[in-house]
Amino acid sequence: MLVSAWVLGSGLELDYRQMQIFQYVDNLFLAIPPAYRSATALFVLLLLVFSLWRIIKGYGIFILIIIILIPGIWPALKTVGGDLLLLLTYILYRI
Repeated sequence: MLVSAWVLGSGLELDYRQMQIFQYVDNLFLAIPPAYRSATALFVLLLLVFSLWRIIKGYGIFILIIIILIPGIWPALKTVGGDLLLLLTYILYRI
């Protein structure tokens, strides 16, 4: 399994939920022919960036409120941000 080799080589520690996400992404990429995998990974990455941009653009006032309230929600943001960063790193690695 590609995920296991990547995780073991990187020194990252993943919980069960994160491993399930990576296994799903890995199985999805294994279904795509090798010649198209990097283009598909790049497309998914651009789609994620575009989606995040639309969220930031559409909900600017709410993001400002979140920044004001960040001391109370820091643990949740740290977990979600870490998961997103790990997923983006994995997708970039697949390119």
